[in-house]
Amino acid sequence: MVAAFVGGRHTKSPAELAAASKPPPLSTITAPVERRTLEAKVVGRATVGTAAAVDVDCFPLATGQSASTTKQVFTRPPRPAGASVAEGELLAEVNGRPVLVLQGATPSFREMGPGTKGADVSALQTALRRLGFDTGETDGTFGTGTESAVQAWYKSLGYEAAGPTDDEAERLQAAQSAVQQAESGQRQAQAALSKAAQPAAESDLLQARIALAQAQQQLNEASASRADTTLPVLQVQLARANLDAMQKGRDATAERAALTAANAELAATRSRLDALDSSLGVKVPFCEVVFVPSLPGAIDQPPKDSQSGQAAQGGTQAGGTSTAWARVASGQLVLKASVSATEKSLLAVDMPVSYGDGQGPTGTGRITAIEPAGGQGTSQFAVTVQPDPPLAASTLGQNVRMVVAVKSTSGEVLAVPLAAVSATSDGSAKVTKVTPVARVDVAVRAGLSADGFVEVEPVTPGALEAGENVAVGR
Repeated sequence: MVAAFVGGRHTKSPAELAAASKPPPLSTITAPVERRTLEAKVVGRATVGTAAAVDVDCFPLATGQSASTTKQVFTRPPRPAGASVAEGELLAEVNGRPVLVLQGATPSFREMGPGTKGADVSALQTALRRLGFDTGETDGTFGTGTESAVQAWYKSLGYEAAGPTDDEAERLQAAQSAVQQAESGQRQAQAALSKAAQPAAESDLLQARIALAQAQQQLNEASASRADTTLPVLQVQLARANLDAMQKGRDATAERAALTAANAELAATRSRLDALDSSLGVKVPFCEVVFVPSLPGAIDQPPKDSQSGQAAQGGTQAGGTSTAWARVASGQLVLKASVSATEKSLLAVDMPVSYGDGQGPTGTGRITAIEPAGGQGTSQFAVTVQPDPPLAASTLGQNVRMVVAVKSTSGEVLAVPLAAVSATSDGSAKVTKVTPVARVDVAVRAGLSADGFVEVEPVTPGALEAGENVAVGR
């Protein structure tokens, strides 16, 4: 017999070598059939944001300042990101002038002052009334009532409402001087006309009558003596003409024309003064009030270069890039998520949503909008969820887990892993039941799938029961 060990090693026979090279026998992976309630969900991440926001990239100018020559400096920095913003509150202070926020649908675009008309003035009046400052009128015209309300509002915040600039004050003074000169000219013209239209004094009339009588007497004497009467006749005619002129009064046509011109000049200067005076009262300079569609809101963007004393930067650069120093989120906070086209097909407006993952806000809400994320034809869709109750401003920008239950079974059903269901040649579904003695294919109707399981109903009642094992995969 050949020794089985050579040099301390066991030498395998050809039969043993052949057996060792064969793969191990296939084992069947099974899973139990369960009874459970299935719920299909769309799960994703959502960010706390706002439905709308207003960029603030303008700066107020104090009286006498020029936008081209004045360096804009934050004398009070903008509110930090996440800060809540209520109507009438201060957003920041630039060069000592406030930037205030009010609710209104019309964007801020101009200075508002006495005589200004429009929807922005109406929004200002309505907001001031909400804040407790009576404007009197709410007709969209900046009148004396609005002027008084603005002045009182600014005073309550510790600021002085803007008034006339030095140049405007000089123009007003010049207009007042023109009125004074016109009034003086009108008085002089009136005096000249009064003097011209004044009847002759009685003594002058008597002297004129005496002169006429004397001339007539001389004419009579010349006639009686048969002397030359040419001169006496002329003297009578002259004396009679002087008396008639005194009795009629002198011609004041020139004086009347002068008074008419003086009156017109006075009316014109007064009209210019009234127009100037009505436009130079208390006003709201551009950018001292910023309108946002809905309040309360929150600061939705960390401001840049906005520390107290730093130069303020803002505006719109070439290409449309905004350099806003603040963004005011308008209205209540919402959840914003992005879903695929497949997930979008499972969602609908008004579906209930739960959110939260142990960090940040937790609660429920409802879908309010599902829109293409990048225009028509996109494969991604933006979902907006309105939380209930409203989220605090401090949650702005936080990211949370969002769950939307899109469909569920009405109670417990038979369920198996998705990998346990396969298709037959005729397109129907089946599972393979595994027992200690056999493998049996069981025809089933597949239902809702969720969380890695699928609802199954055996075509033959009783052919599949909870607790039995089915093959998973091949």
